Amino acid sequence: MDTSMFCLIFASLVLAATADKGTTHNIQDIFIGRCIQYSNIVTPVNGNWLIDEAFSKSLDCNNLYTQFETAFANKDPCAIEDNAFEPFVLSVSQVLPANQALFWSGTNLLAHRYALATSKLKTMEDTLLGYLMNNLIFCGELNSGINYDECPGYGNCPSNGNEVMSTFWDTASKSFASRANGEIAVLLSGSNADGAYRNTSTFARIELPNLNPETISNVRIIVSHDIGTTSPKHETCNDGSLLTLKADLDKREIKYTCEEDEYQLMLVQCSSNPDAIECYSLISGASGGPIKMHALLLLFVVALARML
Repeated sequence: MDTSMFCLIFASLVLAATADKGTTHNIQDIFIGRCIQYSNIVTPVNGNWLIDEAFSKSLDCNNLYTQFETAFANKDPCAIEDNAFEPFVLSVSQVLPANQALFWSGTNLLAHRYALATSKLKTMEDTLLGYLMNNLIFCGELNSGINYDECPGYGNCPSNGNEVMSTFWDTASKSFASRANGEIAVLLSGSNADGAYRNTSTFARIELPNLNPETISNVRIIVSHDIGTTSPKHETCNDGSLLTLKADLDKREIKYTCEEDEYQLMLVQCSSNPDAIECYSLISGASGGPIKMHALLLLFVVALARML
């Protein structure tokens, strides 16, 4: 991991840990700073396929922030129009190369670690839009600008109202899904007692319905299970909510494959939990018997895999 990416992740964690209930303080400075960093620092260092020189030069970070703020400032945070963020989202939409989009549900941290390890898969948070908005809190007040004291949480608005942050992320997710093409991947948790594929999830509600059957060649369903615990595998590729997911894909005539605990995914999991029993047999010793993988060795293997 290069220094700039480490700093970004650290800053995001600090923001998430220290943010109060209202709009993130200095949100404009953070937004514009991320915009400049994405186009001038992060992309050239990481070789990010989502941006090129022409796109970078076309970015007007100050104007983008104005579009973003206009969508929610001076408005009731529980009465945002469905299309309020569409102009802003459209302004930062990028062409997604084939075979590299990674969706996730219930596997937030693992999905991003997995994408980083493979270097070939990218989540919405790797796009400019996701990079700008990740971990930020925002809401307005009717006729009073931006509310820095308190924003409604997810699900805290009346049943007939649109909560501002949910509206934004639904719009962003719809845009990402509609632009995905080729073979895409979705990482789900088979250890989730509520189901790997929940009908209330963003993937089920927004992303899958907006996949284009004409541009998607295959959905690679990757089912992960927690390691180092005694928790049972609640679901596998052939039971539970995964059957519902397959049925939903069949209805849309989208092909799919399903695999459990993919090897490189296990490497990522074991790199942070090398004492888990599942990690003992990932690499066999010279005698053919299983050996325990040391954390540093796992990190080396993951780093090597990124270079392939």
